Amino acid sequence: MGCVVGIFTTRRSKIQPFGLDTKLVARMCRLGARQGILVYGFTARDINWPRGTVRGYVFDDGGRWTRRVMPFPDVVYDRLPSRSAERRRAVRRVKQRLLAMLGDRYFNREFFNKWVIHNKLAADPDYGRYLPPTARFRGVGQLRQWVYKYGTVWLKPSDGTQGRGIVVVRRARNGGYVAQRRVDERWILTTTSSLNRVARMVRRMRGGRSYIIQKGLALARYGNRPFDVRLLVQKNAQGEWECTKMVARVAAPGSVTSNISTGGLGGSFQRVAAGSRGVVRARREELEKAMKELGLGMAARIEESLGYRLGELALDLGIDRNGRIWLIEANSKPFRVVQARKSLQPQVRRTLVRPLEYAAHLSRQERGSS
Repeated sequence: MGCVVGIFTTRRSKIQPFGLDTKLVARMCRLGARQGILVYGFTARDINWPRGTVRGYVFDDGGRWTRRVMPFPDVVYDRLPSRSAERRRAVRRVKQRLLAMLGDRYFNREFFNKWVIHNKLAADPDYGRYLPPTARFRGVGQLRQWVYKYGTVWLKPSDGTQGRGIVVVRRARNGGYVAQRRVDERWILTTTSSLNRVARMVRRMRGGRSYIIQKGLALARYGNRPFDVRLLVQKNAQGEWECTKMVARVAAPGSVTSNISTGGLGGSFQRVAAGSRGVVRARREELEKAMKELGLGMAARIEESLGYRLGELALDLGIDRNGRIWLIEANSKPFRVVQARKSLQPQVRRTLVRPLEYAAHLSRQERGSS
């Protein structure tokens, strides 16, 4: 038998057993079978520890999900869908036990904390200069100082994803302030003469969570909408970092974030940059090369600083109107689009094959050392 890969996630329903990752797991089951890799999805409840087996979910050739007794995985790819799922007691216990057994053959083990990642890179001589000014959010006094210094600031939950909990604050021309926050799938704009009101709004949204405050970036624009760049970097069959995918993401009208899952538009960097102006348009080929090199180097440095193995991560990079590149944030468990138009399917397939190739590499390493 070849390598056995278990995708650790949570169960949702019979039709969509793994929620938004159902199609991802299905494709990886099929792609694995073509490469002689047994792939299945499983949850914290599916392991029979005394027997060393797992009641895993596989997607068969007939297009159906079936549950079977599977051998214990050689490698686990963590696709737990949320921080709340990650914090469940049963999940934590199983995860700790798997880590004790598999060590680095359990990869992408946790969601990143924005403040932790910032601190690990801020003092780095090679990568610190790519970080916008950032601090832990302390309250209205600090907010007032930052707004007066930078004009626009972003307040983000340290453990947030997909733009949830973000508040963008800027000085208005009339001397007041404008705050934008996301409510469900809409961005709500509030105009006020008092930063105390904004601070109260943030306090209600925080709910005791840790927040960071960050200088707002004057990002390059496509039309009249800002865009950033999502770079997916993954380990290959030799265990080395490669840039698998690069997408420019244009913010939806009225939105301050560019997440495709909340209405942003995705396109090739070259096409979007060509529709921009000034330095970004003129230097687009140079900028593309620089961002790819930065992504590979930064991924390696983040992994080194964390002290455990990563198999993939997504870097959100911004380019300001002067052509300067900034790291907006790093994501350890990027949302993955499986359905795409025919011309993009080879790229989608590559993003799904890479974790399997890396898992096979880890399995070979283990066999070679035993």
